[in-house]
Amino acid sequence: MSKREDYLALMEKQLGEWKEQIEPLLAEAEQWEVRVKRQYEANIETLHTKRKEALQHLSDLQQANDENWEQIKANTDATWEALKEMTERLRTVKKK
Repeated sequence: MSKREDYLALMEKQLGEWKEQIEPLLAEAEQWEVRVKRQYEANIETLHTKRKEALQHLSDLQQANDENWEQIKANTDATWEALKEMTERLRTVKKK
C-alpha cells in the first residue's frame, strides 16, 4: 500500500470507530430527553396542583371571618408565592 492508501484506510477506520462511539451517546441523549420531558411534565402537574390550592385559598378568603382571615391570608400568600416561583422557573428552563 502507498502512503496515501494507508492514510485513507486509517481515516476510514477512525471514522468507523467514532461512529461506534457516537451512537451510544445518541441513545443516551434520547433517554435524557425522555427523562427531562417526564420531569417537566411532573413539574407542570405540580403547578396545576398548586393552582388548585390557590383557588381553594381564594375561596376560603372570600368566606373567612375576621378571626381566621390573617391565617388564611398567610396560607394563600405562601401558596401564591410558591406558584409564582415554580411558574417562573419553568418558563426560564423552557427558554434555555
